[in-house]
Amino acid sequence: MIEPRVRLVRRFQRFTNEYPWTWRPVDVEEFISARISREKPIAISTIRSDGAAIRAFCDYASDARYQWVSVCQRLFGDVPAQICFDWNTAAHVSDYEGRPGRRALTRHELQTLFDTIDDMVSREYAAGSKSWLPIFRDAVAFKTAYAYGLRRREVAKLDLADFGSNPHAPEFGDLGVVYVRWGKANRGGAPKKRSVLTVFPWIVPVLRE
Repeated sequence: MIEPRVRLVRRFQRFTNEYPWTWRPVDVEEFISARISREKPIAISTIRSDGAAIRAFCDYASDARYQWVSVCQRLFGDVPAQICFDWNTAAHVSDYEGRPGRRALTRHELQTLFDTIDDMVSREYAAGSKSWLPIFRDAVAFKTAYAYGLRRREVAKLDLADFGSNPHAPEFGDLGVVYVRWGKANRGGAPKKRSVLTVFPWIVPVLRE
């Protein structure tokens, strides 16, 4: 998170060609307008994250606890201030901000994806290539993410001990539930822990294989 935000703030500084203690709210509006008016406009979520990065930097630079205000006042006769407000940045007003053209994969498309990966594993294994193992790992990761509806980080942090049985679905054995230890955290909070039942039961037998 830190590196992308630093890059964005530096990009904003190059756009304004001004130092932070001379930035104005209108600079944010012009920066966002320039990003939207490109040949390939940025997404609403990106606009909001850009504003959040600039807002966070201004909060830091204008916070008296870090003494930047007094230093800038003494050296430059001006001080940095917050320039991002509700009226010049994008607000998160919708639960879903994806493009309307996007849709979920059909079951046939998913099966084709899984079959393709499985064929890659078989082909590399038959050829004696060592790459079959990481491909097999990825195949299992894709199926696990789909079976339980997990995010990327949640999948990456899983361990075998995180899987357990579901008393309401004993037919799935020890794959009836997964205990997520690295769920998406609230702002400023620690990762959430949650348990996830099998979302798509039809894939569990495939996953077990």
